[in-house]
Amino acid sequence: MTGTAYTVDKPGKGRFFWRVLVLDSKGFGQTSFDTDHVEGVRYNGAKEFVLK
Repeated sequence: MTGTAYTVDKPGKGRFFWRVLVLDSKGFGQTSFDTDHVEGVRYNGAKEFVLK
């Protein structure tokens, strides 16, 4: 494991999505198990947040 945290500058107001993807040394990956529904569309492995 090379890291478990990631920090970004505050992006400002708006609607944003985040996703976690894990890759092993052989390039095999796994997304998170979260599912979010936005305007009738299902997004696997992503979560939405809004900054006001």
